[in-house]
Amino acid sequence: MYNESNGVPAWAHLFGLEGATYSRTIGQVDLSALAGATINSATFTFELLDGCASCTQDVQFSYFAEDGALGYDWAPASLGSAVYSVSDGANSLDVTSLVSAFLAGGGDWFGFHLQGSVASHWTYSYAAVYEGGPDRALVRLNVDYSPAAVPEPATLLLLGTGLVLGYRRLRRA
Repeated sequence: MYNESNGVPAWAHLFGLEGATYSRTIGQVDLSALAGATINSATFTFELLDGCASCTQDVQFSYFAEDGALGYDWAPASLGSAVYSVSDGANSLDVTSLVSAFLAGGGDWFGFHLQGSVASHWTYSYAAVYEGGPDRALVRLNVDYSPAAVPEPATLLLLGTGLVLGYRRLRRA
């Protein structure tokens, strides 16, 4: 998203990490299926294909709770953030601690917001003019996880038997 123009939010097919007050990127992912899972790793990957060649800048990655209805939000209420150094080409950010904290807090929709730090560095992937469509930046959140532990049937049977025997013993006393 671009900064407001005459009070109106400006949009484009842009994955932008441009100057701190010029453009930002916001998105969200439904992580409700991972409730109770152990997060082994989480990486946020993207490609910066246009703009300032050979430029490097710091980018603040913030996360927040969302509801599945993406909208214009220049500065969402952050639950936490981390700063990463990015440059043109492929980028991979380790966001394991952020995703783990979000899920530990009981969140469903993981909202993320990226803001560049250097006003003179324009790094972005723009899809409206170039081939490749809106997914040209190849933005991905990859999460490796272990499912929540589910008791085996034999364990549940043993627990149930113990409860029944305990109850019967209490009734006799």
